Amino acid sequence: MPLFFDWYSGGEQGRFESAEAYTDPELVASQHVLVKVGFRFVEKREKDFESPRLGWRDTLVYRMDRPDAASDAS
Repeated sequence: MPLFFDWYSGGEQGRFESAEAYTDPELVASQHVLVKVGFRFVEKREKDFESPRLGWRDTLVYRMDRPDAASDAS
């Protein structure tokens, strides 16, 4: 994620203080990868996505805050 935060650090493309990732609750391996690279679980959104093949699905939301956000606040 350092490249994401480097790219979106101000300038022309704006600045983001966090990045979000969304995954289906059944994709446990994806959730493990997100946690391993520094995302944290934020919320479960129930039946917020309709899959043409699987019907209504839940979504898990993960977030990673900008690493330098704490130092920017001071």
